[in-house]
Amino acid sequence: MTASTPPKVNTRLLAAALLRSGGMAPDPLESLRLGEIYIMMRFACDLRCAACSLWGDTGALHQAGAAAREPAKGRGPDWTEVIRQTAPFKPRMVNFSGGEPLLHDEWLAPAKEAMRLGIETSLTTNGIHLEKRLSSLCGAISQVNLSLNATPLISGLIRKGPKGHYEKMMRGLRLFMRVKKALGQKAPRLRLMCTVFDGNAGHLLELLSYLKASGIEADQYYFQHLIYNTGPELSAQERELKKMGMKPWFMRGYSLLPKGLDSKALSLELDGIIRSDRRVSLSAGLKGKTLDDHYLGKHGWTMPAYCAAPWRDITMLPNGDVWICPDYHIGGIMEKPFSAIWNGAAARRLRARLLKRLLPGCRGCFHYYCDKETGKERL
Repeated sequence: MTASTPPKVNTRLLAAALLRSGGMAPDPLESLRLGEIYIMMRFACDLRCAACSLWGDTGALHQAGAAAREPAKGRGPDWTEVIRQTAPFKPRMVNFSGGEPLLHDEWLAPAKEAMRLGIETSLTTNGIHLEKRLSSLCGAISQVNLSLNATPLISGLIRKGPKGHYEKMMRGLRLFMRVKKALGQKAPRLRLMCTVFDGNAGHLLELLSYLKASGIEADQYYFQHLIYNTGPELSAQERELKKMGMKPWFMRGYSLLPKGLDSKALSLELDGIIRSDRRVSLSAGLKGKTLDDHYLGKHGWTMPAYCAAPWRDITMLPNGDVWICPDYHIGGIMEKPFSAIWNGAAARRLRARLLKRLLPGCRGCFHYYCDKETGKERL
């Protein structure tokens, strides 16, 4: 096997992961349970963050025709009904995302329905509209995931948006702290997420210090290593998906390559943030040569060789397309009920493939890293 050849799947580790999630079925190509439902309600966002897979420097939505996957307002799925249809599969979490979900309140009714059905809810945001929407979040959202990659000192270089957006976000966070103090455990949890790349390396401890000096205390600080695929890896991934009848476009959003980064200094910095606070976690335990290679654009197959995501996690696009792997479409929720999609022919075909060998683009995907060394999944 060459360095670029995807490894054979370790079916023992895959089975163990499925047992942990409660989704293992007698038929290995079926799944009895959902993990995370990740709903991209709308693509619109009022920030342009450098490392964003949608609107960043290499974001997928810059491609011609990508925005056509978002229907006109009022013509998309009934998300509350979607939650009801997925409930029999006992999902662990539904994550309302985008784009920026706080630009609208279309997440509110389905979030309340999920809570009524006993399903944990989260919402992933850039935080600009947190102050305006916080009262709605309380009682409907279990956890707020806020993406924040920099202090004000360098934010303008890697997080571009309307004038005053950073201070607007900080006002929302300060209000959040007051609400958490007043409501205690009835308030949503706060998870601050930071993508580590050459744009903010050297400023990670500075970010933690700034937040704490500002009175912001999160329940978790999650630092995610830059996820990327090189040009040849993306081409190989697209060839594989086209063989399975797919029309790939989204994975192109994960093509921002690391550059000009001192990995030894980064290693010391990562050790420092881990020691600084027990609430800090990393997306993967990359150390030594694996860390060096990752940020030199030569990432290897460093994680255990399996992916459980197609048996437990789904992504839904604004038009109702359902994916169990980036760019892998298993049906449309506006054309078929979810029960006919989840263990349908398309889903079974990919699961059969992933019982044998990983795909060329797997190491440039979030799911390759989660539930392995750190045990920290996207919540």
